[in-house]
Amino acid sequence: MKLERLVFLCGAGIAIFGALIHWIAPLLGPDWYAFLTAPNWVVESARRGTWDAPVGGAIIGGLMFLCALYAF
Repeated sequence: MKLERLVFLCGAGIAIFGALIHWIAPLLGPDWYAFLTAPNWVVESARRGTWDAPVGGAIIGGLMFLCALYAF
């Protein structure tokens, strides 16, 4: 396997892992946002139950998934 292909596959794997983290964090609660070192306003949004944290996580996860598709 060429080195370039290996690098793209590793990048795609990292992007998929990042997307999964962003999609699963809203289900696990505000403590996970804090554990994953999210900005304070995101953690506070999760604690208050507003839509900022889950919608932001879904959007970022989607963008990371698109990056993984591009790498594949």
